[in-house]
Amino acid sequence: MDVNWIFFDIGNVLCYLDFESVWNGFITECGSPLDKIQNALYDEYLFNGFECGRLSPENYYSGVMKKIGCSLSYERFVEIWNSIVIKNDRMFNFVKSLKDHFKILILSNTNVLNASVIDKDIREISDKVVYSYEVGYMKPDPEIFRIALHRADEPPENVLFVDDLIENILSAKHIGLKTYLFDNYDSFKKYIEELF
Repeated sequence: MDVNWIFFDIGNVLCYLDFESVWNGFITECGSPLDKIQNALYDEYLFNGFECGRLSPENYYSGVMKKIGCSLSYERFVEIWNSIVIKNDRMFNFVKSLKDHFKILILSNTNVLNASVIDKDIREISDKVVYSYEVGYMKPDPEIFRIALHRADEPPENVLFVDDLIENILSAKHIGLKTYLFDNYDSFKKYIEELF
């Protein structure tokens, strides 16, 4: 397989996503039931607007707090919201070692707050970065893959895309990228080492 670039997702690939920490933080601070918190945090207009950079962090915070009926401070909101991101050191170290063999691009649906937690580490292991909040598109929209390919200046057939969500894999495959549905570190490491 002729691969020059690997495009990596962040959530559940390079980082663990600790949803429980976020949910429990808001339950404790706001005293609201889980379903009300989830409905507010993942409200389509608010969440997609935030992830695509159309809503500022402050506007997302205001909208979520209004839907929950909570008066949590912005600073505490950010602290709880960002507790979702937990770096997977084994994956980071492995991806860093791959830079001897491949160019690395990070392609992630993320917002400015969550990205700020991990951005410095991400940039140390990558050649290029495409965050949804910066480009205005989210996976599985084919446009975000086109933007990533343009930044890499590489045809899709020379790119391997690694993600944990089948809908993102199918979208990438549809526009010609090679794909790998990520499940765990050991299986992925074995797969990649066979490409050398």
